[in-house]
Amino acid sequence: LDHMYLEHGGWNLIFYTGKKQLTLDAEEWSNVHSSNCRIVKGRPDLSYLVPNIIFGNEYENETFSLWEQSEEQNICVKGLHDDIMKTWGMMYCGGSKEVISALRGISIDYNIDLHIDSFAW
Repeated sequence: LDHMYLEHGGWNLIFYTGKKQLTLDAEEWSNVHSSNCRIVKGRPDLSYLVPNIIFGNEYENETFSLWEQSEEQNICVKGLHDDIMKTWGMMYCGGSKEVISALRGISIDYNIDLHIDSFAW
C-alpha cells in the first residue's frame, strides 16, 4: 500500500476480509497516510454504508456519520433526483454471494448501476 496511488478527490475504503494477519496497523496507517483513506478489518453493513457515502458527498452536514446507520440520511438519499443518482455507481470485484446479493438489493433500492467482476478466470 505504501507504493499504491490512492485518489485524493474521493474516498478510498478498503475492507480487509482476508485470513492472513495484516502486517500493518490498519487504523494507524489510515490516520497517517490520508484522511480520505481507511483500511477497515472486516466486512461492513452495505445496506447503510452505501447510502451514507452518497449522503456524505451530496449534502453538507456537520453531523454526518459514515459508519452509523441513520434513517435521516437514508431518507435524504432516497429523495435525490434521478439525474443525481445516475451519476453514482458501484463496482464489486469478488465472489462473495452475500456481498453480491446485498449490492444487487442496494442497486435496485437506490437505482444505482452495479458492475460485478470476479477473479474466477
